[in-house]
Amino acid sequence: MMSYKTWLLAVMLLWPMLGFGQSYEKEFGVAFAWEVKQVDEFIERFNNDEFSFIREYLKKNESTSALTRERMLKSLFNAKGTNWNYNEITAFIKQVNNAEKPQYLDLDSSNWYANVQCLVTNHGKPEKALLKLKIATLPDGSSKWVIADVSLPGQASAPAAANAGPRVRGPKPADAKASLNPMSHAIDFMNIDLVTKKPENIENFVDDAPDRSRSLDWFVGACLKNQLKVVRATSISYTFLQIKGWQIEVKQFHRQSLNSGWLISKLVKLS
Repeated sequence: MMSYKTWLLAVMLLWPMLGFGQSYEKEFGVAFAWEVKQVDEFIERFNNDEFSFIREYLKKNESTSALTRERMLKSLFNAKGTNWNYNEITAFIKQVNNAEKPQYLDLDSSNWYANVQCLVTNHGKPEKALLKLKIATLPDGSSKWVIADVSLPGQASAPAAANAGPRVRGPKPADAKASLNPMSHAIDFMNIDLVTKKPENIENFVDDAPDRSRSLDWFVGACLKNQLKVVRATSISYTFLQIKGWQIEVKQFHRQSLNSGWLISKLVKLS
């Protein structure tokens, strides 16, 4: 049986370790709470949603009296960025946080884009491609993600060649329900391979505008010929054009920090 002195010595040795463990657990919990885990959460915080995850957390653990929308907006910028124009950031926050005309982001708007870097096979060879996706609203009020444009390094001449020929349209989709559901961004477009899994449904996955880009025409033609296959998404960023006069670019930053997750990586003032 352990003697009292032995037990006391063990407690004295272990107590700092227990304290460290509790401190680390608290620190980890705070960092997890502040991490912007999904783009939906980024939009909630940008809009200062009173039911956002961070506000619910702070209600239980801290006073929220000092958590103004200005502070919330500032927390959404990548603090480790080195090329910020702080005068522009100040002007941007002042415009968005205007008391009379506050401005917000809209998840259901078409005026934001997912820039999805993908691994593809082109004539059987692995390549990289950038798919630019947007939200399309359907006649019944539902929505889906569709490809608005495509860029393949080394294929710059393909869209130019397509410009000289007729527009390319795929057949009426065999499966009208085949599509990228509107929450595909929440799973980091893990389902992006659906785009070319069945080429006969390709028109369900691309912008159907009559004046869509020639690059997209080329993409559709290559898919219909089974020359191009989308394998998987490798990285994602988002572009928002919903705040008048500004372009907001958002990327994910993986780090153990209060300033992590989906953050503003670039702010461009538009003329």
